[in-house]
Amino acid sequence: MNIFDFTKDKDSDKQYDYKILVYPNITYMQDLEKDSYVVVLRNVIKELNKIRDDIHWTILSPTEIQSLVFENTTQILINLPSYPNAMRTHFNFTELKDVLKWKTTDYDVLYSHLPEHTDQLVNLFSNNTNITPKVVGYCHWYEVPENTAYNKTMLMANFAGMLEMEECGVNSEWLKSLVLEKAGDIYQDTYVDKLKDIIQPHYLGIDKVDMKSKPKGKSIVFNHRDNEYTGFRWFVKQMDKLYEKRQDFTVYTTLTDMNKPYSKRMKIHSRDEYLKFLKTMRVGVGCFDKYSAWSIATTDSLSMGVPYVLPNKLCYPEMVGKDYPLLYDKDFLDKIEKVLD
Repeated sequence: MNIFDFTKDKDSDKQYDYKILVYPNITYMQDLEKDSYVVVLRNVIKELNKIRDDIHWTILSPTEIQSLVFENTTQILINLPSYPNAMRTHFNFTELKDVLKWKTTDYDVLYSHLPEHTDQLVNLFSNNTNITPKVVGYCHWYEVPENTAYNKTMLMANFAGMLEMEECGVNSEWLKSLVLEKAGDIYQDTYVDKLKDIIQPHYLGIDKVDMKSKPKGKSIVFNHRDNEYTGFRWFVKQMDKLYEKRQDFTVYTTLTDMNKPYSKRMKIHSRDEYLKFLKTMRVGVGCFDKYSAWSIATTDSLSMGVPYVLPNKLCYPEMVGKDYPLLYDKDFLDKIEKVLD
């Protein structure tokens, strides 16, 4: 008999039928709330909570992440290096075995956002605990020559981890095709076919939609990181050319400083504040050249009614449609000016 059946109070010790362990992939330690892994995971938990209440999430984190605090989540703190290459090579077997408390805690699913560590995680569970969770994953970043300048990458560890999964989500068909192409350079057809079944598009979706944008002036937003793969240097050169022609625009950045007479860095402290800021932009840009896995930065702005000038290649025709009028080839500045005017 449960005494709470006869009271209005709810049992604070709710029992959950399913327990999911989340393994992180954090590459933006400076501000965890802006890391794409955090944004994706928050939306996954929030949407699943709308349709069922029988899942508990245990999330491994370098520090408590406020946006991942839900009634049905627990965060366990672990040590993680901040440098991406160090993070992908760092696997602390002893620490993980201790914090998981596997003798008293069961996990039905391992939800791994870092395939590079998934093979080790499966080994830890299989050979050192009495738990054998199903493994699913998600990955949007693969260390391929198109985006990684390291002499040696962790791509082989990534492939090994995915082969341990029931399914690994990627955020576009374009990315799936690229990964399978790279796998074909290494593996026989048997393993490539297995990866073809495992890797499936998990489209990111959006958490808020408000298409009534309220642009202020001739404003351009670059809300990506200042990495080589985002086309940041190329974008700056293009804006320099535009500034020689006209001085009536402002470029706003959210993750980097440009130090240009036409630019302004925005310091934003919450997602609501960020989305509100985006609604004031006239146009956004995506300048990815060789690699792009459909950035959340682009999704955020489109969902706030901000048009985006995007490359006519990579994942973009798939995501916005081949007839989207702001896909550019060699006419980037022409597209920008048309929107500004």
